[in-house]
Amino acid sequence: MQSQISAPVPLHGSTSWRSGPIHIRIDKLTARHIQRFIDNLGEDGISAKRDLAKPKDDLSAILKGRTQKDLAETSGVSRSTISSMCRGEGVTLTTAEKISTALERSTKDLFTIQRSNGKLSPKSIQHYLSFVSSVLDYAFRFEMISSNPCKRVVIPSGEAPERECYTVEEAQAFLDSLNHAPTKYKAFFVLAIYGGFRRGELLGLEWEDIDFQAKVVKIRRTSQYLPGRGTFTDDTKTEKSHRTLKLPAPVFNVLKRLQIEQTQDRLRLGDQWHNSGRLFVGDTGEPIHPNTPYHWLRRFCEDTGQRFLGIHAFRHLNASLLINSGVDVKTVSASLGHSQVTTTLNIYAHTFEEAQARASEAVADLLTKKQA
Repeated sequence: MQSQISAPVPLHGSTSWRSGPIHIRIDKLTARHIQRFIDNLGEDGISAKRDLAKPKDDLSAILKGRTQKDLAETSGVSRSTISSMCRGEGVTLTTAEKISTALERSTKDLFTIQRSNGKLSPKSIQHYLSFVSSVLDYAFRFEMISSNPCKRVVIPSGEAPERECYTVEEAQAFLDSLNHAPTKYKAFFVLAIYGGFRRGELLGLEWEDIDFQAKVVKIRRTSQYLPGRGTFTDDTKTEKSHRTLKLPAPVFNVLKRLQIEQTQDRLRLGDQWHNSGRLFVGDTGEPIHPNTPYHWLRRFCEDTGQRFLGIHAFRHLNASLLINSGVDVKTVSASLGHSQVTTTLNIYAHTFEEAQARASEAVADLLTKKQA
């Protein structure tokens, strides 16, 4: 039996694999074939996932009496996304197509499509290569091929996009502005800044995870959302994401105030209160949607004239502060809940390099002064 593999790689003078699959016997597949495939993945226009669709008109008018909830159920798109679209915010092209189908309208009639260059990141390309390599490893074990040609393929390095991060001054100004915010959101973003937690980890926090006496916060679960399933509790991203962090007293002062307010709400509503045990809940105690803090932050930044970088930027801020204060990479990695130290080094390589350069300059200054 001659094994074949359907390989989307350019052959016989072809410059791109996108014209369709070409069948190659698996024992004839070479590193050159796979290298061409990998190189093609780094070309412009290879992926349309980053294309943005912006509503041409107010979707509230287009709904013609249909509720956002009804459209969400019909299209399979979350209500928060529908709400964002009704405010004129852009969505992915795939989401726009789902909405258009539900409204029985053409996507081009409802949305303006903004095309991106569609490049895949080196990390995404690595996933493709790993998948192909796993198939060929299986073939090698059963002696269908003499070696795995993927071992000789090189991933294009590319340039990692610069991560936008708040400055220390911006973070301090933001913390000061939270004094006039609802306690729920003040607590959320104080934890985001001081703890560097992921959004799902913050929303998954329960009061049993907060030790006021020891001043520690335990991360044991996340809160997620899926259309048709709603908000649900899930495990953390990795096993090492389970962690316990000791945080400063001001964090727990805010959390205590939130707990008191939540207790008052529970007593006031009685049987109408949904006792989820979560820190961050809606008006009747139910876990809030994962996108709720994001939309609140956007509006808050607009109202206060501050730069909006999204929730994850506070995690980058926390990591930068730890690195620049001289904390070693292993401790930073554990604090962020990364599965491996190499993950931390890859994400924050530039920050570590800058911190090391400053440390080297400090040593040089000190030695120069002693010699003078």
